[in-house]
Amino acid sequence: MRVSVPRRFSKRSRSSVSARWSAASEISTDRLRGIAIIHDSRRTQECIATLSGTLWYASDVPSPEAVSRSADLFTFPEPLASNLEGFAAPFSSWFLYTPARALLDAGEGIASRLGNRVFVPEVVFLTHAHYDHIAGLTGFLLARTSARGDDEKPLTIYYPEIAERNFANLRGYVDTVVRRKTFPLTWKAVAIGERIPVRHWFVEPFATKHSVPSAGYRFLEMRRRLRPAFQGKLPQEIIQLKKEQGDDTLHEEYAHVVLAMTGDTGPSIDGSLFTNADVLVHEATFLKPEDREGDDHATAEDAFILARNAHVKTLVLYHISQRYWRRDMQRVIPALQKKTGYQGRVVVVAGFTHPDGFY
Repeated sequence: MRVSVPRRFSKRSRSSVSARWSAASEISTDRLRGIAIIHDSRRTQECIATLSGTLWYASDVPSPEAVSRSADLFTFPEPLASNLEGFAAPFSSWFLYTPARALLDAGEGIASRLGNRVFVPEVVFLTHAHYDHIAGLTGFLLARTSARGDDEKPLTIYYPEIAERNFANLRGYVDTVVRRKTFPLTWKAVAIGERIPVRHWFVEPFATKHSVPSAGYRFLEMRRRLRPAFQGKLPQEIIQLKKEQGDDTLHEEYAHVVLAMTGDTGPSIDGSLFTNADVLVHEATFLKPEDREGDDHATAEDAFILARNAHVKTLVLYHISQRYWRRDMQRVIPALQKKTGYQGRVVVVAGFTHPDGFY
């Protein structure tokens, strides 16, 4: 089996890594654990590499099991892996939430990554007008006029009403660049708290604090539950009450958060917006509080505390500063989870969500 040399590794030079790989007498892989073990016959030392592209020497890690646990930090679990895909790295962020046919932000690289799947999104939700969140929009729109697919499929772009001035400039630029559109394109400004019906969900913008007007988005699913006054009663009592008083008396409707994405924000978000959320995609520009510059971006610890208090099931950290290497994330993020006591699943997006292909 041929294994290419990863581009991300410890501080040793790539040439020394290449020499070590070429001297390998045996290469074994374990995709379930996400690692490759390279036995170096010349130095009688093992190199351990995650299949996602990070390489350590045996002296740098305690065991292959430890590497496997670290690799899991960047692996999307099911069913999330089948529903959410995208890219997050310095200078570009975007996600495609497939069940809702919704594109969240539009950083560069969307069209080239999606190919003919540029026709999947029916709606686009933009958090704010900074370059790294909108630079791929024109390419995405142009691709929908030339790729093989339903090039007449309508598309609606939503953006925060409070950022009207910023997006007016973007609309002017898009109209200049994308002159020939084969499909109806609609732009809609939405207010904080306004609910937009998208398939069988509602999408609701929420307030965030950034250097420019911005908003995050919650995907809400309307559900029913027993009213507090009837909780704890025996099943036969509930059945009898339903016969006597009707189902609406016993149950109440509530909005469950299936997905939320913050966009860029400081640490001042109202955590009650995400109570019991299935997935929270939260920016974590700074891994360490001492690295914070101003209050326009959040730290990973901010995200953990919010997710812990809101009982979020899965926390996805993204928008991490380029000052940090993957090994920094593997060291700091598990420590922060332990420190804050967050009990849910943690996933880090540092590049593509599915580097080995889409699910």
